[in-house]
Amino acid sequence: MNRKALALALISILLFSALIVTQLANSAIAQPSSFTWVIQDVQTIGALGYPSLALDSNDNPHIAYLRYFKNDYYNPVNVTCASWNGSAWETQTLESGESPSLVLDSNNNPCICYIYSTPTSSYVKYTIWTGSYWNNQTVDSSFTSSFGLSINSLKLASNNNPHVSYIGESELNNTLMYGEWTGSNWNTMILDSNESSNFHIASISLDSSSYPHIIYGESINTGERDESGGLIYLNNVKYAEWNGQSWNIQTVFLNVTSFGNVALDSNGYPHFTYSVESSVEYASWNGSNWHSEFVDSNNPIFDDRGLTFLALDSRDKPHISYWRAPEIGSGGSGSLMYAYQTGSAWKTEIVDNNGTDYGAGPIALDSSGNPHISYPSFHPSDPMHYRNVKYATRQESPTTQEPFPTLLIIAVTVTIVAVVGLGLLVYFKKHK
Repeated sequence: MNRKALALALISILLFSALIVTQLANSAIAQPSSFTWVIQDVQTIGALGYPSLALDSNDNPHIAYLRYFKNDYYNPVNVTCASWNGSAWETQTLESGESPSLVLDSNNNPCICYIYSTPTSSYVKYTIWTGSYWNNQTVDSSFTSSFGLSINSLKLASNNNPHVSYIGESELNNTLMYGEWTGSNWNTMILDSNESSNFHIASISLDSSSYPHIIYGESINTGERDESGGLIYLNNVKYAEWNGQSWNIQTVFLNVTSFGNVALDSNGYPHFTYSVESSVEYASWNGSNWHSEFVDSNNPIFDDRGLTFLALDSRDKPHISYWRAPEIGSGGSGSLMYAYQTGSAWKTEIVDNNGTDYGAGPIALDSSGNPHISYPSFHPSDPMHYRNVKYATRQESPTTQEPFPTLLIIAVTVTIVAVVGLGLLVYFKKHK
């Protein structure tokens, strides 16, 4: 073998080895990961309504929900708090109530706002777990009827002072309310009131200045009737914002089927999700106007199962939980869905399609950006009255792959052996 042929052979071996190393490195580093939804039962019987979810500093979930006393729907409904301690759920029962909203303070103590009702009056209450007992406060006792009280919402400022939004009805009309703890007492005020409107679902969030931002629904009686004689209502989404001096209120979208919670991005701009008949939409404010985009479609949903829930990650990217109705005539159950944005595209996943006939639930992201969802599902013994409370989290399951350094050593060894072998071959051929 002449020198030219030997040089070409050595170059070919080196290039081939470099190609092998590159391919091995790419396969080791860029190997796609698989994801698995891990689902647990938090309450297996006797639950009611929608849960409320928060993650503590250790990414452990805490969930507030309603539960029948002694799991019997002839008994009162109690506010219940379940906390995951790392290996099991620890459950505490508070008092009779409805519409719990849960957050955690800076010490990971659960704080819950809920509606407490008696036969003659209703109260908006707030309670915080001190580590040994629940410290209860009355936020508002001005209502004489529980009718009209709907989903309320709670957020804590940086100093742990609570802010709440809620819907109430006095003897005169329906109102959107806001309450703030000053450090010594509760200040409450009416934000929106209209005799021809029925307000429902209020969700609050606080910006970096602890200014409140509230998304809420308004049903307006159009005075018209449908074919069956029922009144026709126009369902709108409204937005109220405190700018430090005054409240700014605007109507965001008209004729919306349902919607969910409000979340603020790093600029303090609001985002929320909503459903319009057969589609799930995502809305965001850019400082001057609202932008809306399509997320997913399903069968028409005309009740509270159309609620959608939103969380924003550290890059202000949306993550959504919602419910997809079963296909008409299929006889199957609905599906709890998860949607997230990658660039300009939306990806959707089925989280749970086993008995999820009661809609979605709130979503939260942990310190690694993994989604956690708490949601209701039916209980087969009595689906009309009993529901389960379930909890799902998405966990990454990376494909097992030989680490890159080991592969590199193998490739280099193969190259050395090939070069030495070629050299020996030339040597013995030359001295034959």
